Amino acid sequence: MRIAVVSAHANPLPVLGDAEEGGQDVHVADLAAALAEAGHDVVVHTRRDSVRSPDHVRTRRGYDVVHVPAGPPSALHPDELLPHLDEFTRFLRAQWRADPPDVVHAHYWTSGVASVLAANGLDVPVVQTFHSLGAVEQEDGDHDVPEARVSTERLIGREATRVVAGCTDERATLVRLGVPRPRISVVPPGVDSGQFKPEGPRLNRQAPHRIVAAASGADDVIAVLRSLWDTELVVVGGRPGDVRRLREHAGAHGVGDRVRLVGRVP
Repeated sequence: MRIAVVSAHANPLPVLGDAEEGGQDVHVADLAAALAEAGHDVVVHTRRDSVRSPDHVRTRRGYDVVHVPAGPPSALHPDELLPHLDEFTRFLRAQWRADPPDVVHAHYWTSGVASVLAANGLDVPVVQTFHSLGAVEQEDGDHDVPEARVSTERLIGREATRVVAGCTDERATLVRLGVPRPRISVVPPGVDSGQFKPEGPRLNRQAPHRIVAAASGADDVIAVLRSLWDTELVVVGGRPGDVRRLREHAGAHGVGDRVRLVGRVP
């Protein structure tokens, strides 16, 4: 198939190391590479965020990257892209009208806006992966989430041909937002088993089992650990303040000897 991947703010090309990289960037890069390896023709469309970015890049991993001119050629926060999505959408629509892909896969809500509008009337299905939902972030106490994002995510979910949720909780939230359940597929994020392996030194010899979790959301896993006496927990990522808070949380629950906080990893 000819697959157009849209990742407006997360460029798959940067090298890991920047504090803002490592999430959607790597997800899109690895997914595009896997699809290319499977024999598909993959083009990733991302916003030009540097004057040094070439128009078109053929990667060594078999997929292409097109830098779309939309707004200033400089870094912007993902939620600051909304005023520039008209320009992004016009570029995509011109490309797809002349040479339509078989399917579009949009990542994050800003990419979803551009993809749904650009594909309208072209008979091109759009698959949407949100990665995170504004409604959930608001429930978690993030007061900086723009209300336009929440309402737009609801619209994208209803208009997309298929929505990919990372877990059943996300599917439940999408259903509450009005996305028809039959159009939601739950596909948990993958793990690069060549890079990440279960082998490694034990923190506690009395714990034959191990759970690995990201720092975000690790509070609940630490609390559950009290009931899993034969299990240790390795927590990856998080800022220094998060690590300190989680260490105190583990101590308060009496499981500090079975919780290892490794911080950021390559």
